[in-house]
Amino acid sequence: MQGFNAKEFSAHSQIVALAGKNRKILEFGCGKGFVSEQLQKNCNKVTAIEIDTESAGQAEKFCEKIILGNIEKIDFEKIGKDFDAAIFADVLEHLKNPEETIAKTKKLLSLEGKIIVSVPNIANWKIRFGLLLGKFDYAKQGILDKTHLKFFTLKTIKKAIENSGFEIEKISSVPSAPVPSMALKKALSKIFPGAFSFQFIILARVKK
Repeated sequence: MQGFNAKEFSAHSQIVALAGKNRKILEFGCGKGFVSEQLQKNCNKVTAIEIDTESAGQAEKFCEKIILGNIEKIDFEKIGKDFDAAIFADVLEHLKNPEETIAKTKKLLSLEGKIIVSVPNIANWKIRFGLLLGKFDYAKQGILDKTHLKFFTLKTIKKAIENSGFEIEKISSVPSAPVPSMALKKALSKIFPGAFSFQFIILARVKK
């Protein structure tokens, strides 16, 4: 990750917009704090969890509290409670058991608290085309990042979130289509999200 992507339809921009302002936010896997910084600028109080010591050190100045550790191993009782939103920005694909982690998040949220999730789309047209050519090569970053343990389509990320006890309120995407016009990219992503989306961004609340 090179920094905060401020483009209108980037996952970063959409996540920050969904998080809102003047709220208590929990950010899983904050990295170096690129999203945390923007959340702080919007007057949010951020608690973050990060496994990498160096990255956590850089993100610390944008957070009220930062917890160093593995998301799947830390004691959730020590994180805090009554968060207005919990953010999983390109995190779930790195976990062994994403559904279990999402489910545990429920007890950390306020009564109206929500989760904001972004995941790469393994069914993106580039991956599909590569498979037609017999290619499925891992890379340093992107959809086939070599550190990814799980792969999601729109159907499977929806199922994972719903199985974890949440109801989906909104789904959006980062457009990705082999056309030059952004307007056409957006249109194709809206009509055929499974093929022409690079990432999915999902807002969900606890089932009642």
